Amino acid sequence: MILLASRSHAFGFSFHMHPSPLLMLRNLELSRTQAIRSVRGYWSDRGCVSNRRAATGATRFMHSNDDIAKIVKMSATSLQSHKSSDMSAVSSQVLGEVGRMVVLRCGLTAEGVSSANFQGMKVKLGEKEEGIVLWQRFPFVFALKVSQTAGELEETSATVINQNSTLKVDETLLGKTIDFQGRILGGGEASNGDDVLMFGASTAQADMATISKPMHTGITAVDSLVPIGKGQNMLVVGGLDLGRRELAIDAASKQAQEGTIVVYVVTNGKEKEVSDALKQKGALKNSIIVAVEPSQGAVDPSVCVAAAAAGTSIADYWRRKGKDTLVVVDDLEEHKKFWDQTERSILQEVGLETLANSSSAIAAANSEMRAFYSSLFQRVGYLNNQAGGGSLSMLLLVDRPRIGSGDKGKKFTMSDFDPSLYGSKVRARIQLMEDKGIAITEEVLGKLGIPSPGASAQEVQFKLKHIEELISLSDGQIILSEKMLEQGIRPPIDPASSVARVGIGADNLAVPNSMAMRQVASRLRFELSQIADLPRDDRSPQAEKQRARARAWHAAMHQSWGSPRQFSEIIVSLLAAGEGKLDRLFEHESKEFQKPRAIVDKLVEHVLSKNTEEVDDLCTSMELKPRARTAFLKSIDEFMASLGEH
Repeated sequence: MILLASRSHAFGFSFHMHPSPLLMLRNLELSRTQAIRSVRGYWSDRGCVSNRRAATGATRFMHSNDDIAKIVKMSATSLQSHKSSDMSAVSSQVLGEVGRMVVLRCGLTAEGVSSANFQGMKVKLGEKEEGIVLWQRFPFVFALKVSQTAGELEETSATVINQNSTLKVDETLLGKTIDFQGRILGGGEASNGDDVLMFGASTAQADMATISKPMHTGITAVDSLVPIGKGQNMLVVGGLDLGRRELAIDAASKQAQEGTIVVYVVTNGKEKEVSDALKQKGALKNSIIVAVEPSQGAVDPSVCVAAAAAGTSIADYWRRKGKDTLVVVDDLEEHKKFWDQTERSILQEVGLETLANSSSAIAAANSEMRAFYSSLFQRVGYLNNQAGGGSLSMLLLVDRPRIGSGDKGKKFTMSDFDPSLYGSKVRARIQLMEDKGIAITEEVLGKLGIPSPGASAQEVQFKLKHIEELISLSDGQIILSEKMLEQGIRPPIDPASSVARVGIGADNLAVPNSMAMRQVASRLRFELSQIADLPRDDRSPQAEKQRARARAWHAAMHQSWGSPRQFSEIIVSLLAAGEGKLDRLFEHESKEFQKPRAIVDKLVEHVLSKNTEEVDDLCTSMELKPRARTAFLKSIDEFMASLGEH
C-alpha cells in the first residue's frame, strides 16, 4: 500500500508544518507575555539570546511592524528564481560571526528581493576573505567563510558578488573523499573537470519524467514496505542504535554495486567509517564521499549545509549525463543547528517583543523554513531524455530522540505538565485521561507522542516537531522503532508509520516499485495492520492464523545489517510468506527469528537453484510471470515437504 501525495512542483505539497522556535510566539497557545518568555528561555538555555536586546526590541533599527515583516519574509518565488543576470554587486554590513557563518545585512531594497536569489553567490569579505551565501532572510544574508578560521573577521562591510560558487567534477573523484569545494582530502591531484554550481536549482518540472524505476536497496523490509523510486527522496528516522546509518550504507553499497553513482555526505566526522564500509562491500569505486572535517572536536553547521549542497550538485552532474545517482546525507541535525543560528541572529537584531507584535512576520518564517529545506529536498528527480535521462535519489538521515527516561511505569499527574511547554490542547487531553482514571505513564505518553515531563522535555518536543516538518517535505519516511527492536524484528522498521508517497490521481502512472514486488507484497501492509489491531485476548483459530501469517511475513523480511539481498531472493521469500507456505513454522509465538530465517534462507537457495531460467527472466523483466510463479511454488512445496520428512 502506497500513501499518495502531490509533488508536482517544488512547493506542491499540502504542508502541515509545526513551529520553529521563532514561531512559538504564535503556536504555543499562551498569552503574548508567556510566549515571549518561553521563546527567550529556549534560547537563553543555550546561551544564545541577549536579554538586553530581547528586552529593548528593535530600537536598534527603529522599524515599524510592516518593516519587521519584510525583514523575515522571503517568498518561495524568490528562492526558485535564477540568479539575476543584471543585478550588480550588493553591499552589506557585517553584523557578526557564529563559527564560520558570517551574518550580513544587505543593502538591497525591499522591492528588489522578489527577483534576487543570493544562494550560492560569492561574497567578498574585505581584501583577503571570501565567502559563499548559504541562505538569505531578507535583509539578512548568511554566508560561509571559506577559510577555516572562525571568529577572526575584522571587516565591518562585505559585498555580495553576482558570481556563483562552483566546484570541479569528473571521473577522478570516484572512490575519493573530498570537501565541499571538491578538493580531495588526504592528498591526490585535484580534479580538472567541468565546473558545477555548488548550489543548483531545484529540478524543473519540465525536465522531469514519471517515476518508473525502483531503487532496490537489498533490504527486504524497505523494498517491500517502503519502496523507493529512482528520483525520490526518503527520510530515515531513528537513533544510531536502531541502525539508521547501517541502513543507509547497505542501500548505498547495493546501488553502487549495480552501477549507480553514490555521493555520501558525512556531516558528523565519520567519513572513515563510511569509506571503510563501502570499500569492504566493493562499492567505493562508484562512490564519492563528501566529508566535513571537525574543527576543535566539532563540525560547523554552515560547512555541513554547503557539503550537502555540493554533494547533490555532484550527483546532478552525473544525472544529466544519463546516470542513476543516490545522495545520502548523514545526518540533518547540523542543518537544524544552522537554521537555529539564523533565527538566533534575527532575534538578537530585532527583539522578541517587536516580532511578537507582527503576526505577518511570524507567519512568514514558516514559509522560509519550508523553503530552506526544500532547496535540498527538491533537488531529486528522474529526468526525461531531453534533460539527460538520469535520476537523482536521496536518503536523508535524522535522529529521533527517546521520549522519556525509559522507565515505562513511571507515573505523572496533571501538575507535572508545565503550561508554558505543553499548551492547552495537550493539557486538556491529559486532563481527560486523568479524569477517566487512566494512569499517565511514560508508556502511555510515548504512544501519544508526548514527551514526559523532565529537564529534557522541551528539547525532545522541539526535535519531534522538527521531524514532522521534515516528513511533510519528503516523498516518504522510514521510521525505525524501539518497539520493533524489542520484539526481535530486524531491521526494526515500523510498518504503521513508514510510508512511501508518489504522485496523486487515478491517471498517475508513477510507481516506486517493480511489478514483481507488487505481485508478492500487495497484501503485506494490510495483513500486518490487521494483526496489530487484534485484541490481545483474542485466541480464536482465525486470530491465531493471522498471527502466524504476520510472523511469517516478519521472518521473510528478517535481515541483519551488512547483508543486502539479491532481488530474486527477496521475491521468493515474500512469495513463500504471502502464499502461506511458511505459516506452519510460526504457529507458536516467539521473538526468535534467526532459526526460522535460516530455514527460509535454505528454501530460497533451493528454489533459485532449481529454476535458473525463471530466475534470469525475473531479474531481467522485474515481473513474476505465471510460468515462474508456478515453478517457484512447486519448488517451495517440495522443500516444505522435505522438512516434514525430518
